[in-house]
Amino acid sequence: MSTFFEIPESESSLRFDLPDSVGLPKVSIAIVDPDRARSKAVARAMALARTGTVRIVPGYLPTVQDAPWLTEQGFDMILIGLDSTPGDALRTVESLCALSQAPVVVYSQRSSQDLLLQAMRCGAREFLTFPFAPGAAEEAVARVAARIQATPTPKKTAGKILAFVGAKGGAGVTTVACNYAVDLAQDPKKILF
Repeated sequence: MSTFFEIPESESSLRFDLPDSVGLPKVSIAIVDPDRARSKAVARAMALARTGTVRIVPGYLPTVQDAPWLTEQGFDMILIGLDSTPGDALRTVESLCALSQAPVVVYSQRSSQDLLLQAMRCGAREFLTFPFAPGAAEEAVARVAARIQATPTPKKTAGKILAFVGAKGGAGVTTVACNYAVDLAQDPKKILF
């Protein structure tokens, strides 16, 4: 069963528009952490990293069905705190890494090798120790911004791919596919060769 998450308006969007001297694009960040005080502290730390919009998500996403809610928001980077309930946090990391192109960065107050290894196996791109060392958040955001700048935005197309598959040989699927293709070819607005 899917859970619907809402971002409370009172803490939804913090905007930091400091000029970037390197010319890198602003990075929009989602912070996923059930601990409100820690997530606000992370958001304040991100202000020093010259980010764009920072949004706080009030809890982990318990199932893979909940992950599209966050991935459809179009964040450039997703920060996930591991300290509240590490099992739920790691499932959230795994779900988001499977469904999103945005890099998932995790942070924790514990810097154990076991937790680091588990996070990387779930797909996390980086592991930061909180409170962040001077320059650590800025470097992570700069790496994401450089990746965004280097990767061209894919163009969205409104096309469809049609596949015709028969249950067994000799069922006439090739005939149906050819007749369908001839019908589409008669209207040049419908098909691209």
